[in-house]
Amino acid sequence: MRSTWRLLPIALGLVVPGVAGAQGKAGVCSLLTVKELADAVGMAVDEGKENNTVIPSGPSKGETMRGCMWRVGDRSAVSISMIAARGSSSDKAAAVARLNQVFDRLKAKGWTRQRESFGSYACSLMTPPSTEPSMPNMTGCMGEAKGQGISVGFSSGTTKLPIGKVKTLFDKATARID
Repeated sequence: MRSTWRLLPIALGLVVPGVAGAQGKAGVCSLLTVKELADAVGMAVDEGKENNTVIPSGPSKGETMRGCMWRVGDRSAVSISMIAARGSSSDKAAAVARLNQVFDRLKAKGWTRQRESFGSYACSLMTPPSTEPSMPNMTGCMGEAKGQGISVGFSSGTTKLPIGKVKTLFDKATARID
């Protein structure tokens, strides 16, 4: 259960089938600045580190999703994951249903979920039960923009970040996708 917060970027690969998206030579970390992140989370943020994740299952199995992770303090992080949006609307609907099953399983274990939709994307704030003090709070937005499936998320063992803060980061990142 400790790695649950890492599930959200992988879930993007389930929701938005396709091959890894290109973000120019600057990479995915160029979609947000350290200052923008620090302003949003209210803490110092380290430089981002590019990463790639091979999708383990679903329609994009074996494809590589590009990402960036910024460390925030000792127990927090901001991440972006991006993959080219491909697949039929029924593929995407089935993937969203699978993602909702993940949320349902967490809810059955005592997690709470606040959710807001914004047109082509949705954001959630997931809070672990008090019986899981080592699990982080997670706030993330996931959707499609400019032909890319993208997620922006914040996880923290000490801080709950309101949906509006991550929505602002999501909007800035998607505006910079070329």
